[in-house]
Amino acid sequence: MILSYDGEHYIIQRGGKPIAFMGPVEESRKERTLKELNGLLERLPKLGKEAATFERDIEEVRSRQPTLSAGEEWA
Repeated sequence: MILSYDGEHYIIQRGGKPIAFMGPVEESRKERTLKELNGLLERLPKLGKEAATFERDIEEVRSRQPTLSAGEEWA
């Protein structure tokens, strides 16, 4: 594991590739709606073969999400 210092932020690397980012918590966080959840999940990196069961579990949870209006918050 390699730590890279960039101001107050840290990038953790494995094998020369960034795997995690650490930095100060942002004060203002945009609130998300349940309607945005599918798009957020689609943009996540794909899981490796060893995590196929986890991926199926996530897809099952997504398929059971209630339908909410566009302005209704999920978090």
